[in-house]
Amino acid sequence: MLNIQKLVEQNQSKIEWLFLVWLMSIPIGNKIMSFSIGFMTVYPNLILSILLFPIAIRSVWKWGTLLKTFLFILVGVVLFSIFWGVFNESNESWMIDFRIVLLNFIFTTIFFGIFTLLGKEVFLRILQKGIVFFLGILLGSGIFEYYTGIHLSGSFTDALAKIGVATKIAYSPLYVYGNANTYLVYLSLISFLLLGILKLRSVKVNNWFFISLFLLIFMFSEAADSKISLIVILLSLAFFLF
Repeated sequence: MLNIQKLVEQNQSKIEWLFLVWLMSIPIGNKIMSFSIGFMTVYPNLILSILLFPIAIRSVWKWGTLLKTFLFILVGVVLFSIFWGVFNESNESWMIDFRIVLLNFIFTTIFFGIFTLLGKEVFLRILQKGIVFFLGILLGSGIFEYYTGIHLSGSFTDALAKIGVATKIAYSPLYVYGNANTYLVYLSLISFLLLGILKLRSVKVNNWFFISLFLLIFMFSEAADSKISLIVILLSLAFFLF
């Protein structure tokens, strides 16, 4: 019988690096080095997910009841999607939904499995590095788009060109999401997640760094005219300042 603990001890550094690269490939998605094989698009994060999934799934027997229950729910959703496709018309919308629930299952298994295999401290340390990389990508692209008005999403630029009038929304960051609100949701959640991980790891939090970060997000939110984001960021700034 395979000794999963021995396997991890012998290959821990490789698993850590593979997990870190997997985390760093998430913000890139299928925008770089992707290619189509007809029924699906292959991209770096998908390949890394396929490599990590068998490693992570082997630790299921060590998971707690809560994690197992959550995974079983996701398995149920995947099975329901399969049966729906079998007994109904398997159209393009069904394929998109099935892909989403399947990736949710794979991603959740990888997170829970790697957490169990590596332990809380190592997992959080690697997750922090991945989040910092993700945050750096979002901030770098956001600052570039905010000050230049040049967007990575061509469809948004084309839509603005048809309007013919330059407004502040033309300078709202998008990254590759094609929507300023989606970008702001990712940026805000990643920022809060980084703050939470630093607290969990008992790392001293630099309040001025987060104040500067939230001020930058406030600028982006104001350009996008996103009222919900403005309210959330103002409350966050008030928390750090007072």
